Amino acid sequence: MPPSQPQSRASSPGGPRPAFSLRAEVRQEALSAAATAVAAVPEAVVVETAPGPDGSLRRLTIDTDGPQTQRQLRTLLQERLGADLMHLGEPALDVAATGKVTQRVCAPAGTDRERALLDTEADHLVIERLLQEPDSIDAYTGRRRRIALISNASDVAHLGRVPAPAVLPALESAAVHLRRATGLDIHPLPIAADTPKELAAAATALAPGFAAVCLSHTHPAHAAAVRAALKPAGTPVVDTNGHAHAVATAAATVNALHYKSIPTHGACVVLAGGNRGGDLSGLLLAAGIRTLALPRFP
Repeated sequence: MPPSQPQSRASSPGGPRPAFSLRAEVRQEALSAAATAVAAVPEAVVVETAPGPDGSLRRLTIDTDGPQTQRQLRTLLQERLGADLMHLGEPALDVAATGKVTQRVCAPAGTDRERALLDTEADHLVIERLLQEPDSIDAYTGRRRRIALISNASDVAHLGRVPAPAVLPALESAAVHLRRATGLDIHPLPIAADTPKELAAAATALAPGFAAVCLSHTHPAHAAAVRAALKPAGTPVVDTNGHAHAVATAAATVNALHYKSIPTHGACVVLAGGNRGGDLSGLLLAAGIRTLALPRFP
């Protein structure tokens, strides 16, 4: 197979993964040596080759199966290609460095007249209207399309508790997915809060500017505190971890009962660890299951 063409290798769940990819820019004459180096590393595969910034370079995107293989391949490419390796980066880091999401200006502001509608005098007029008509806030602001995506990094998947700033890449990725799914403006906000009470206080302070609050990578006890704090104001709270778990678990339960030909109304489901699953019990009851057993563990 010519080295200028991507290798065709089927990936499996344990095979190459884009999250652990490398992107290399090599001189045209070193392309064969680069392909040979990749072939020497198990579970590494060239998924794309393309022209580089100029005609003398080629750009290779290489997937690996994990961090150990990624480091091994990085070292091998540097050793074998030397000065012919013009650039070697990690796409996951490059994507993260973009910030993933951004704000946009919705109001026209190209002329002096348009900008005058954004000055203090115009703002005061709108505020006075909102004081007269408190229920019209969503009609005269952008709050109805803004969602606060918050986390105090108290329960990051597979990592546990981490410093609040370190959860920002995960929040930004979630913001991209939610934006694509809903079309709403998702604002990723890491919050330095060590206790459920502190996180609830921060969420309460933020809530007036948002239509809803989403929690991600947050311990269930902390999420419960936020939900309780925002309930009096009627602010919707979605725990993306817990609710996703609840939906998946409820679907799996219904599928299992169907496979075993057990009618939902006659099933007894033991709900262990339900405190981590959002409203799992509510979903199971809504699915027609009438009997839930909640065991107590010492």
